[in-house]
Amino acid sequence: MNVESKIEKEKGQAMTTTEKIREAMSDAETTIRERVATLMAKSADAIEQRLGECDFDFAAAYPYPQSTGDYRAYRQQVAQRSAASRYVKTDSSRPSYQGGRNHQYVLMRPDLDEYIVKEAEQAAESMLASYAAKLASKIADRGGDHVVERILYDGGASPWAHSKIVVYLDDGRRLVFRTRVIINVSKYGKLFNQWPTRFASCG
Repeated sequence: MNVESKIEKEKGQAMTTTEKIREAMSDAETTIRERVATLMAKSADAIEQRLGECDFDFAAAYPYPQSTGDYRAYRQQVAQRSAASRYVKTDSSRPSYQGGRNHQYVLMRPDLDEYIVKEAEQAAESMLASYAAKLASKIADRGGDHVVERILYDGGASPWAHSKIVVYLDDGRRLVFRTRVIINVSKYGKLFNQWPTRFASCG
């Protein structure tokens, strides 16, 4: 097999493997999409309640944070304000200047339900596409030129926490990959999580 043919075969195999991973994880993708939509709906309710307490003045409910030296708190407040802004639209029926001060009156966006569904679909697609691409590369490293005949997924709705992928190759081998949550410590002494997918066994 010449180099060009081998490259084309590997490209086609990687694509086919990725598709098989996505197919094996179709139920997980559906569950992820539903969970994301549920979380977004709860966020929308919380945002609407907070705005209601401030007469739907976005500037009052989510004032732009001032830097006070606590960079983490500042970034969190900026992120909250940015996230909330995606759930609303400007209320053009109310003047922005009243009582000697500026206001930013808003309404919950009229297409909120459709927006949540679309965002949940995109989030699930992005999560699974990234996971499948990385896993397909690991399978290719272990499987070489052999064709992936079948893939089984065991891990519920979260491929990043205690999940298992079993890959059956055309030469009879069975490759097992596991993903686990691990805790590491940075050079600054801070704890952080990682979700590596590692080769577990071959049979």
